[in-house]
Amino acid sequence: MSTPTGGLLWADLSLDTLRALDATSDPKHKIQILTDTMKIRHYHDNPRSTILVDFCLYNLIFCDEHGFSVPKKSAFFSIMKSVFEYSFSGERIKMEESLNFFKKNVMTHCVEAPAAGRVGVFSLADVKSMTKFIGETFYRNYTA
Repeated sequence: MSTPTGGLLWADLSLDTLRALDATSDPKHKIQILTDTMKIRHYHDNPRSTILVDFCLYNLIFCDEHGFSVPKKSAFFSIMKSVFEYSFSGERIKMEESLNFFKKNVMTHCVEAPAAGRVGVFSLADVKSMTKFIGETFYRNYTA
């Protein structure tokens, strides 16, 4: 069986990195793995870096709580990282625009179409749980 590729799958977290994250239960070690992987050098000094890494860690915890497979974790991690970066890099993006960006990226990972760069890793149930999660966390505090 081949490993699916496309969209943002494997864009930020390799299989080895995900295995290393799964192998430890220590949150500080997970943060160290993420800061190394994301090349963040100022986690403790830069509030934006701290927020981004913690945000990514909580997204992985969501994946674990919902039994996501390794490819789903990889895709969700990269989708959420890209949503964060899109929403907060430079001029502030309106919540509706950010949500549309999220939806577009999720849909890229719902239907298998390799020629179009799409990979079908998420089911309808996954999309519903991810949308609920992001609505109750990221977008709940978006304008704060």
